[in-house]
Amino acid sequence: MKRKIANKIVFTIALLSFAIFSILAFNDISSRRNDILPLFVARGEAVARSLESSIANEDELKNQERLANIIEKNLWLDPEIINISFHLPQENDLKVYMSGQNKEIGALSSDQNNDSFNQNKTTNQRKKTTADELLIITAPIHISGQVVGTVQIDFSLGVVNRQIATDTALEIIIYIIALLLFVVALFISLKIMVISRIKKINNSIQNIAQGNFDKTFLIKSQDELGQLSRAVNQMAQTLEKSQREMLHYNESLKDEVLARTNELERTKKQLENANLDLEDKVKERTAELEKLKHNQEKVIKDKTEELNKKLTELEKLNKFMINRENKMIELKKENENLKKKMKQ
Repeated sequence: MKRKIANKIVFTIALLSFAIFSILAFNDISSRRNDILPLFVARGEAVARSLESSIANEDELKNQERLANIIEKNLWLDPEIINISFHLPQENDLKVYMSGQNKEIGALSSDQNNDSFNQNKTTNQRKKTTADELLIITAPIHISGQVVGTVQIDFSLGVVNRQIATDTALEIIIYIIALLLFVVALFISLKIMVISRIKKINNSIQNIAQGNFDKTFLIKSQDELGQLSRAVNQMAQTLEKSQREMLHYNESLKDEVLARTNELERTKKQLENANLDLEDKVKERTAELEKLKHNQEKVIKDKTEELNKKLTELEKLNKFMINRENKMIELKKENENLKKKMKQ
């Protein structure tokens, strides 16, 4: 089944709208996270300062029971904090001195804590785990202006991410509903404003293709479809004029062809008559040539016989002269012989 142009347009617009919304939604989620993270960092720094202010001296810092109470109290006050740990230098290394997770006590501190301790600055880092995404805040602990350790506060971003996902899902639902309403309105608008007029123009073009130039349709609007309709009507008028001219030309051509055919017939008859005359003349000339040839052959024969007679007479005369010469020679020899005899 062929897809209609309205469906193609609506599908293309819907697809483009969905792609644009996906990009905007992704940017919105990233923007929300970027807006929320500074708030968590500020909260973490405030908690770190509060924890630091609750420790007056090194004895309180090294009192693990007191530190455990402070950690428990802050975890209870802020459910988004999943752990707090204190890190102190021990045996030339920075280690976990007290933590809300007892299994971490005594472990070497992370590079983030070492950087915070060595550079005397508060740092933050996002970290993904298998179950959650964490924001880790580390801050140096000062006593009498000296850095004596660090405190690490682990915030869970799971609640924030879930809230962002919930808000995004709600926005997607609202967008889909709005998109469906937009698509329906667009389809109806296209059908009323464009498709119906295109169908009328198409019907006019089909009528023109069938030779019905008087069944065209004119859209009186000044938009592109109105211009197209006027162009179709102008084309119909031009084609109708061309068709009339073509019919007139065909009739003129038929008359010209008929006249030319008659002229060729007359020329053909004249050629046939000329051929007949030419054949008669050729026959007559051939007979004359045959007669002339016969006469020439007779003359040649008579001349040949006459020459043969003269040649025969010449041969006889030649023989006679030869015989005479021979006789003269013989007589001459006999005369000489007689002279010789007479001298003897």
